Amino acid sequence: MIKITGPKTPPAILNSIALKKFRNESEQFFKQRSPHSQEQVPWPNYSIVNKVLQALSKIYHHKCAYCETPLDITGMTFDHFRPAKFARGLNKEYSEKHYWWLAFRWQNILLSCQACNKAKSSWFPVKGSRAPVKSTMAHIKKENALLVDPTIDNPRLHLRFDNAGKVVANNERGATTIEILQLNRKDLIEKRIASTKDLEGDIQKLITLKASEYKFHLKLILIKLINIFGEQKNVEPYLGYKRSLFYDLTNQPKIYQVLFQPKGILIT
Repeated sequence: MIKITGPKTPPAILNSIALKKFRNESEQFFKQRSPHSQEQVPWPNYSIVNKVLQALSKIYHHKCAYCETPLDITGMTFDHFRPAKFARGLNKEYSEKHYWWLAFRWQNILLSCQACNKAKSSWFPVKGSRAPVKSTMAHIKKENALLVDPTIDNPRLHLRFDNAGKVVANNERGATTIEILQLNRKDLIEKRIASTKDLEGDIQKLITLKASEYKFHLKLILIKLINIFGEQKNVEPYLGYKRSLFYDLTNQPKIYQVLFQPKGILIT
């Protein structure tokens, strides 16, 4: 997970007449709904949902906002950070009416892989009370949420990676996020590790290269690093892990020297 900065203006589809109609229907539904009713909650049609997915896919560079897995059209879905209905908390806390009014709202919708979306389901634990129904986003953000929001929070404050590809928690929010999203799924760990093998091998190789070969290989690595650390791009998958691994590698004196203190080498 990395910090994601999207455009301030929402995609046009989120302000469409069709979604405004859906929000009105949702409000009426939850006003009239009896507790524990089996009535089906209103939902936009497939065409609208597909347009939302297309818009989010471009903004999120075709990656899951939570685990950074690359997605194609068959593997992507969207997630309401605060669930559009039936929010579940810890210790069996449950609220049927949270957070229907935030459904398909720009500050509450993210691109997600199906695995993260399924794991998260309608979980949204908070410490203390939930914001009142129909609260504004300004009020909502005062909730003491226990999940990390990559569009608002800096994930590095709450999450880090070990060298085995696992996410490790820095605090309670990080631990809750890892557990609910199942961010240490076996296949996910394997994909993180596979994504860094070339970079790690290239950096290790620099230690043994002759001076005549060194400049060429260092330039190739620097190009990779620009893609990994270019905050304006954030296109590559598993950047959170790649950046963490690089920091760990450069703490090794030999690697730090060949990357940042090359003797007699001028990179142009």
